[in-house]
Amino acid sequence: MSYVATSYVATGYVEDLGLGTGVFDSAGYDSAGEFGTYRNGYYDKFKNQYLASSTETWDDNNDSGGYTWDDFNNWQGTPSTPLTFLTDVVDTGQSRYYNPNVKVDASGPVDVWVYYGDEIDSSGAIVTPGLFQGGQSQTLTGAKARYWQFGVYVEPLNGEIPYINAITSTVKSTPIEEIITDLDTSTIVDSAGYGTITPTRSFATITSVFIQPQADGLDKPIVYVRSKTTSGINFEIFDADTYGKTHTDCVVDVKITGLPKLVSDSNGNITEELA
Repeated sequence: MSYVATSYVATGYVEDLGLGTGVFDSAGYDSAGEFGTYRNGYYDKFKNQYLASSTETWDDNNDSGGYTWDDFNNWQGTPSTPLTFLTDVVDTGQSRYYNPNVKVDASGPVDVWVYYGDEIDSSGAIVTPGLFQGGQSQTLTGAKARYWQFGVYVEPLNGEIPYINAITSTVKSTPIEEIITDLDTSTIVDSAGYGTITPTRSFATITSVFIQPQADGLDKPIVYVRSKTTSGINFEIFDADTYGKTHTDCVVDVKITGLPKLVSDSNGNITEELA
């Protein structure tokens, strides 16, 4: 299952929200939990791009040389960097484990900040959002939440004015599985009776583990999963037919379910890797 957010192409976004062709309105959170004023660019209708606003401001034209506004036909200010944009909140409809996938068409590498939570306030903002930062060439982990929002940062590259052409986000919960059959637990259980199963597939998150003991009717093994992480599934097996909670071994079948590995590429796009 996946939830595709609006594709924030510069022209389309301005027209869809009726913001005209001026500076985008300010909204969002900062690193302390409030994103701050992080739509700091403007839409250039001629270039069809979201560009960094300049740090200079306009004033009255009082030049004694007699210039009029008609004499000014170009504006090259000092760009406010990094260029930042905060998307709208995505409502998946239910709280569950998701992997966010975010692709940004921009002037250079981007840094995507992922915000998530299970509650929004009357203004539509996520209440006390969780946060993880994408960066470039990183291994990431999804999260369990209903609401998602993405902040995009673009630094200037080679002295050029940073811009964004499009942002496309998809929040996915499509699981992958690993099946292990006929596993003899005596080969992986230590002297204290605890065992660890190490997944061979690359998971971002383990959502569930099912371990089915095989028994001939005389033994009554019971398996308890103590913890489940991407680095290992920790479990115990007891013989229910023996007094005193005695550990035992048996042959089991295992099904591990979770979300695929989540990474950011060299340009900062966040994507799943199926392996």
